[in-house]
Amino acid sequence: MSLTHVVQILSHARLLEELDLAACESLFDSIPEFGRSIFSSTHLKTFTIHGGGLGSDICEMVARRQSSFTHLDVRFSTRNPPPDVTEMLAPSKDELEVLKLSFATLKGTSTHYHCVHKLEIQFSVVSCDITKLVHMFPNLLELYMAPYTDLGPYDSRAETRNRNKQAQGHHRWPKLSFCNGDPYSIYVAGLICNIDHLSIATSLPLASTLRSGWLTWSGMPRCVI
Repeated sequence: MSLTHVVQILSHARLLEELDLAACESLFDSIPEFGRSIFSSTHLKTFTIHGGGLGSDICEMVARRQSSFTHLDVRFSTRNPPPDVTEMLAPSKDELEVLKLSFATLKGTSTHYHCVHKLEIQFSVVSCDITKLVHMFPNLLELYMAPYTDLGPYDSRAETRNRNKQAQGHHRWPKLSFCNGDPYSIYVAGLICNIDHLSIATSLPLASTLRSGWLTWSGMPRCVI
C-alpha cells in the first residue's frame, strides 16, 4: 500500500481514536496532507509516534491541534537536540492521563497536569528535580524513569539526592502505586513517599543493590520486583 493510499484512508477516518505511527519527520514535510489528516481528527485521543529524525517540528504540529489527547507517547530521535515539549502538551493539559516521553526537555514547569496518573520520562528532562515532577503531575500514581538519563557527574549524585529529599518535606506525592527505574535514577530522585510496588531495572545483583543504601527512603515499598 502506498503512502498516498494511507493518506486517503486517514483523511476519511474521522472517528479514529488511536494511532501508533512509526515515521520519520521528513514524511510530514514531503506529504503535508499526511500530518493534516492525522491532527484534524477530533476523535483521536491516543497517539504514539516514533522514528528517525523526529524533533521540534512534530511538537509544533501537535501543539496546533485544536483538540486534546488523553494518551500521548512521543519518542524523539537521539540524533537531534532534545526538543522542549511544553507547547506540545499545552492543548492536552486538562485531559492528558498517560504521558510517555523519550529524549525531550520540559522547561515549562509551572503547568499542572492534574489528570496524568501514569508518567514515563527520563529524569534529566526536569534537571533531576523531583519536585518539578510533583508540581506538574500532582496526582501521579505510576512513575517510570526511563533509561539513558544524564544524571550528572557521579560525585554530585548524593548532593542531588539530598536536595530532592529535603524539598519533598514541603511537597510530595502521598503515594505511588508503582515505580520503575534503574538504581541510579531512583537513588538521585530521593523519593520519600510510600510506594506499593517498586521495579528495579538493573544488571547488578539485587541484594548488593539494596545493601548499598541506594534504595532506602522513609516509605519502603510493599513489593520489590
